[in-house]
Amino acid sequence: MNNLISLNLTPEEDEAIKQAISTLNATLLPKLITLTKEERIELPKMGDKTLAFTTKANEYTAQNDTLVPPYFSVEEFTTDLNATTRLRGYEQQLAPLMQALDDSIMAAGSEAYQAALLFYSIIKTAAENNVPGAKVIADELSQRFSWRTRSTDEAAE
Repeated sequence: MNNLISLNLTPEEDEAIKQAISTLNATLLPKLITLTKEERIELPKMGDKTLAFTTKANEYTAQNDTLVPPYFSVEEFTTDLNATTRLRGYEQQLAPLMQALDDSIMAAGSEAYQAALLFYSIIKTAAENNVPGAKVIADELSQRFSWRTRSTDEAAE
């Protein structure tokens, strides 16, 4: 087995990370929203070119208040633009962390699962050779793969 990751955190590191996440959850999460799938599809999207256009339009609203109708809220426009800029900055800072977190979860999970499969293979062999205690463990672990037995049995019927 190729060992891609071996992550151990001290209790102090674990606590610092949990505290940082708690701070983000307490400070930022209450101010954020969650969109439905439909809302995500329907909303116009802002990429880099759109951000430049939007920023320029916002500058013009501030410089040309006589051209802005009374029903148009320049203040809310500016608030939304500032939020976009700030949140995109947070996202850019968090994206490498989230990618590394996702990759590390995948690698650690894969390595743990491979170790479990290797142990399961070993314990099955031990059970076949009547090693004391091995059959109970093999039987319990085999429940993970019981769908294979049912599918094979159902196909044979």
